[in-house]
Parts: sequence; structure tokens; C-alpha cells
Amino acid sequence: IEQAAEREMNAEVAYKGTLEKELDKALKYNKAEHRNGGRDFLNVLFIGEAGSGKTSRIRDWANKNRVNLVTVRGADLDASDFGGVQVPDDQRQYARKLGSREFDNLNEPNSVLFLDEYNRAPKSVRSSLMELINSHIIYDPTNKGSQRYLENFLFTVSAINPSSMNYDTDAMDMAERSRFA
Repeated sequence: IEQAAEREMNAEVAYKGTLEKELDKALKYNKAEHRNGGRDFLNVLFIGEAGSGKTSRIRDWANKNRVNLVTVRGADLDASDFGGVQVPDDQRQYARKLGSREFDNLNEPNSVLFLDEYNRAPKSVRSSLMELINSHIIYDPTNKGSQRYLENFLFTVSAINPSSMNYDTDAMDMAERSRFA
């Protein structure tokens, strides 16, 4: 039985390509960092042509590793996803701000953020995304200090198309690139 289990494990390792190996390395590192109370996150960036399988392989990897993969498409983000919205406060007769709940699923155990097409996100939200990626902090006006730390969020994986090709993408600047391995 042990030999059969070992053969199965070796077959699984042989199947894994560079993408899966990098995700495994990041998961192992970030779980250890999380256990030790650290906040030095290893995030992963994959750059490849459209249709090369980045997204499907990341989803398959998450399923195999029982990761709570929270998928967000960069092009679908706007400022209210980070800053919340203003609503009338009938008791005080003025507007109050509600915090965004867009990223609440990242507080479930073993959570990884998958930013698909990060370089299609509007520039107006990319600084907020960088804070989330780097510090695991989200703006929340309902919390003291107007911030909320997502304690179960392990790391970020992003998949982008190259900005040098004929895609409707923006080049990532050095500050953005430095957040990823």
C-alpha cells in the first residue's frame, strides 16, 4: 500500500508544471509565515498569452490543495469595491459610509486571492489593490482606524497577459511588480 501511495504521489509531482510548483512553494511558505504570525507574504505573478491555461490551472491547483480561491477580475473592479458606498443615515440626517464586503471571503481559512487580469484593473483602484496584496488590509470605515486586517488571507496569485502584445492592458510599474515573485 505504501508503494502504491508513493507511486501516486510521484505521478502527481511529475504532472506538475512550473506554474503548479510555484504555487505549491508559495502555499507552503505562506502557511508557515501565517502560523508564525508573520506578515511577509510571497505573492505570485504569472504572465502569459490569452488561452494558455493560466486561469484553469490555478483553479485546478486550488481545488487539489483545498484552497479557498477568491477570484476577482481586474477589469470588473471599481472604487466602491475598496472604499465602500455612502448611504443615508435617517437617524442622524446625513450620509454615512458602509465598508466594502467585496473581499470578506478572504477571511475564510486557507484563502488565496486570485487576481485575474490584474493589469486590466483601472488605475483608480490599483493602489488599493497593492495595499490588499502587500499588507492584507482593506479599508473599512466601520472599524476603529478605518482598516481591517484579513487574518486568514494567505497570499495573492495574479495572472496577466503581456502588456507588450496587442492586449488592452496596462504595464505594471516597478512598485506593483515588486509585490510579486
